[in-house]
Amino acid sequence: MRLKHYTARSMQEGLRLIQKDLGDDAVMLSSKTIILPDGTKGVEITAAVEKFTPAEVAPKKDLRSTFANVDLNAGSRYIAPESVEEKLLTHGVSGNVARKISNAIKALEGSGFETEDALEMILGKLINFQIPTKVLQQKRPIVLIGSTGAGKTTTIAKLSVNKVASSRSVGLITMDNFKIGAKEQIKIFADALQVESRAVKTPQELAKEVANYQSKKKDYIFIDSAGLNPFSKDRMQALQDMLFALEDPYILLVLPANLNMHELANIPFAFKGLEVAGVLFSKMDETHYLGGIINAAIESQLEICYATDGQNIPQDILELDAKSLARKLLADIQLPWENK
Repeated sequence: MRLKHYTARSMQEGLRLIQKDLGDDAVMLSSKTIILPDGTKGVEITAAVEKFTPAEVAPKKDLRSTFANVDLNAGSRYIAPESVEEKLLTHGVSGNVARKISNAIKALEGSGFETEDALEMILGKLINFQIPTKVLQQKRPIVLIGSTGAGKTTTIAKLSVNKVASSRSVGLITMDNFKIGAKEQIKIFADALQVESRAVKTPQELAKEVANYQSKKKDYIFIDSAGLNPFSKDRMQALQDMLFALEDPYILLVLPANLNMHELANIPFAFKGLEVAGVLFSKMDETHYLGGIINAAIESQLEICYATDGQNIPQDILELDAKSLARKLLADIQLPWENK
C-alpha cells in the first residue's frame, strides 16, 4: 500500500481528485484543514490504494479505521526488537518512544502498510507538524530566540530572502546588544536585501519599532535576539522583559540538532516561561543522529515546521515534515570516513 497526499479547496474537490487519480478502490485515511498559499482555507487529505491482489486486500471499513484505533501509548504487550526499533534506538530515540512506534508499525503493517508510510503516519500523530503559512503569519512579530551559536541570525537571513523573493515586504529588528558586530551584521544584510533594519536596546524601543513597521504595512517582521545561556535566570528574565513589550509575537526557538539528546530535550522547557510557540531545528547537516530532535519534538509538543541544513543563504532551509523524517530515520547511517 502506498500513501498519497492531496490538497484541495474543499472536501468534495479533494475526493474527486482522489477518485480520478487512484480509482474507486482508494481509501481516505485522514484529512485536516489547512491554509492555502493564497491565504484561504482548504483541506489536506491522505489517501491510499492497495497494490495487492483482491484476495489480499483488507475490507475498506477495517482499513480506514486501522490507524485511528492504534493506541500509541499501549506498552503492555512485549514485541521483540526488530529492524525499525533498532534504527530508532541507534538514532537515540528514547526506548519508550521507540517501543510505542514499533508496536504501532506492526499493527499498521498487518493491514498492508509499507514501513515508511506507517512510520510517516505515526510521526504525524506524535509530533506537532505545522505548515509554513500557519507558523509565519503576516503582520505578526516573529522572534527567533536560542542559545549562542544556534543560527538565529543566519536563519532570519534565509527566511527574509525567501519572503522578498516572493514579493513580500520585510522589516528587520535586532535586540542583540552582546555579540560584537551583531547590529552591523543585520544592517549589512538588510542593505544588501534593500529592506529596513533597526537595532533596539529597551522594551519601549522594541515596541515602537514594531509599531512603526506595522504602520508601514510590512508583511513580515523578523526580530533577532542575543544568544543566551538558557539556564541563566538573569539573562532569561532580561529577554522576557523585552518580549513582554510585544503584542501577540510568534516566538520561535532555534535549537541546534547536533546537541546531545539530553540538552535537546531540556532546552525547550528552559524557555517555557517565554511562551515559545515553535521550534526550528538548525544544523541538521552537522548530525547523523535524529533521536534528539524526535524526543524534543514529542516531549515539548511545540510546533515544528522548518529546519536548516547548512550556512548557504537562502537555500539551506527546508520544511520539516513527517515524510522527510521517516525517510531519514529508516536510511542507513553512513559516516563520511566509513567505507561504503
